[in-house]
Amino acid sequence: MKGIFRISGLSVVPLTASAVNVKGPDGYAVGVVLLLLIMPVAIYFFANWLRNRGKTSSGKQKTVKRKKYTISLEKNKLYYPDYLILKVTNSGNCDVDLDRPLLCFSNFWRKRNFRLKGTNHYHFYPLLLEPGKTHDLTVDLGPFYRHDKRLKHFPRITLSVNEVNSTRVVSQSVMLRKTLLR
Repeated sequence: MKGIFRISGLSVVPLTASAVNVKGPDGYAVGVVLLLLIMPVAIYFFANWLRNRGKTSSGKQKTVKRKKYTISLEKNKLYYPDYLILKVTNSGNCDVDLDRPLLCFSNFWRKRNFRLKGTNHYHFYPLLLEPGKTHDLTVDLGPFYRHDKRLKHFPRITLSVNEVNSTRVVSQSVMLRKTLLR
């Protein structure tokens, strides 16, 4: 009788407990479980971000200061111009402090950069531009061509203006002469 209990006791032990039949979790199952754990936390933080989006930490609405300025660069002739006109317009709602413009003569492989300080030995950069105001600067190209004769062969001029203590740069380019590609 003891033999019968031993045989029946062995048959009651499930076969799934053996090392041969045990399977580990699939990769997708682990990913789904992690996603189910992370998703409520992400939804909570996203909902709080949406609710507090336009407010400061004290609950007041934020005032938006927009520093936006645009530049335009015009030339007096279609090809081989004598001078360029730079117009900087402050279209934002706060003052903009502009640094010295960078004039870049560029060829396909070479570039030559010049910092503009002002006109007629009058230095007026850095320049504070109030909202709604426009600043005009006439850039005569003759002194640049007298400084370096090779600049006549550079087909493109790019003028870049940036704010003082900022990395934001606004630039505009003009073609001085025809090239093979343009």
